[in-house]
Amino acid sequence: MTVGSANSNVSQLTVAVRIRPMNEEEKQRRNFPCVYPLDNKRVLLVDPEKFENNILRQNRQYERQFVFDSAFGHDSTHVSDL
Repeated sequence: MTVGSANSNVSQLTVAVRIRPMNEEEKQRRNFPCVYPLDNKRVLLVDPEKFENNILRQNRQYERQFVFDSAFGHDSTHVSDL
């Protein structure tokens, strides 16, 4: 980013994320999908250990939300609709 007087150019960084679909090997192993789009900017990450009954991790935070300029779900294509 460039910082300067009001007449100078300012660069802006845009961050986008695309959630990839699970591959066949992950599906066969019955892996837990752990990333979910909430809307076109927010993503929810869920720890797969959330559903295990581990007494040592009972107070652990299992879900976290992240915000991006754009978020695309696993069913999105590489072609942008923007």
